[in-house]
Amino acid sequence: MNPPLTDDVWKRKGISVLWDVAGLASLGSLQTAISLREFFLWNADDWREDSTHARFSGGARRIVVAGLEAALDCMEPEAAEEWMAQQLLPVINRCAEILFEGGTGGALLFWMVKHDRFRVKLENGEILWTCDGEHRDRKILFSHGLWNGAYRDVQRIAPLRTETEPGLGFYLQRIS
Repeated sequence: MNPPLTDDVWKRKGISVLWDVAGLASLGSLQTAISLREFFLWNADDWREDSTHARFSGGARRIVVAGLEAALDCMEPEAAEEWMAQQLLPVINRCAEILFEGGTGGALLFWMVKHDRFRVKLENGEILWTCDGEHRDRKILFSHGLWNGAYRDVQRIAPLRTETEPGLGFYLQRIS
């Protein structure tokens, strides 16, 4: 994994997974977050800004999506990985293309509540998600589904006060 990100570029562009409530609150994002369902419905509306599902966070070109955690937890791990690659990633890419000028003109943030369910494989930088519920303790290759092949470029969002500090989340500069 790359060195930690120490500035706030994640608030303006790229794709992030955030688990820090204070970080989200500082953006005014808790009140303007949309559900995963609304994210897909906005896509079905061709990302029109006048869509009933359209909601930018904090007046910026930033979308905060809640509910990915619950969606993953209700699927078999293999089905979740396939769903992320076949259903979620194309919608993310389309959002980047239409709303965010190819991925650099806005920020897409997925709010995941429990940072301790993420594991980073030190040997290759892959990020795993630990399932809960019926599939407790099984792993999903999260980084492949959300960031496709670019997971090696992902950075932890600082502050990292200690080696074991989880930071605020994960960040990838370009949505693609």
